[in-house]
Amino acid sequence: KKANNTLSFLRRNVSACPKDIKATCYKTLVRPQVEYAASVWDPGTKANISKVEAVQRRAARFCCGDYHRTSSVSAMLQDLQWQDLQTRRQQAKAVMMYKIVNHLVETDHNSILIPTGVQTRGHANKFLMPFCNVNAYKYSFYPSSILIWNSLPVEATLAPSVEVFKTKIDVPLI
Repeated sequence: KKANNTLSFLRRNVSACPKDIKATCYKTLVRPQVEYAASVWDPGTKANISKVEAVQRRAARFCCGDYHRTSSVSAMLQDLQWQDLQTRRQQAKAVMMYKIVNHLVETDHNSILIPTGVQTRGHANKFLMPFCNVNAYKYSFYPSSILIWNSLPVEATLAPSVEVFKTKIDVPLI
C-alpha cells in the first residue's frame, strides 16, 4: 500500500518529466519500499508475488507514459532494463547466503546450515534442505536460500569477494 501511495505521489508530481527522471524517482522512492528486507522476506504465494510485481508494472507504465490496455508492460520493462522483483529478491538471498557462508555476517547458522558431505553434481558447498511441512517455513529465509545456494554454479560459490559473487549470479536463479 505504501509503495502504491508513493507511486501515486510521483504520478501527480513528476508526470511531465522525462522517462529517465521518472525511472530514477521510482528506483529511489518506490522500489526500496517493495524490496525492504527482501533477503529475508519473500512472498510464497503467486497472489502475493503478483501484488508486489504489480507495483513495478504500474511504475513501468508511468515511466513510459503508456497506459493503453493493449500495450505490453513486459516490453516496457525490457526497454527500461528492469529485472522482475522476484529475481532481485532471489539475488539478494543468494548474496546474503554468500555472506553467511563466508562469515561476513555474524549469525548462528551451524544448526541450520548442514553440509551435505557428498559431491554428486555441482559444487561441494551444498547444504541439506531442512524438512518443511508448513509453507510459512518453506518460504522463510534459510530453506528458500539453501535451495537457491545449492543451485548456484561452482564458480559463483568460490568467488573471492561479494562484488565478484554478484557478477557471477547476474542471471535469474531457479
